[in-house]
Amino acid sequence: MKIIHLVIKKPGKRILRLINDQSKNNEVEIINLNENITDYESIIEKVMNSDRVISWGNVHSYYLN
Repeated sequence: MKIIHLVIKKPGKRILRLINDQSKNNEVEIINLNENITDYESIIEKVMNSDRVISWGNVHSYYLN
């Protein structure tokens, strides 16, 4: 399964643990939307070609630590 994690802040240890667990059996990619991104088309293509997209944009601070 292809999984994309969209982040706007550095993921905390709880999120990173989840991503690490998922990457054991899946193809996982993290896309930081806070970086200087100019190729939005490639992001849209990656999202459309993935099986699951997880957005960490509006997450309780508990998960960011």
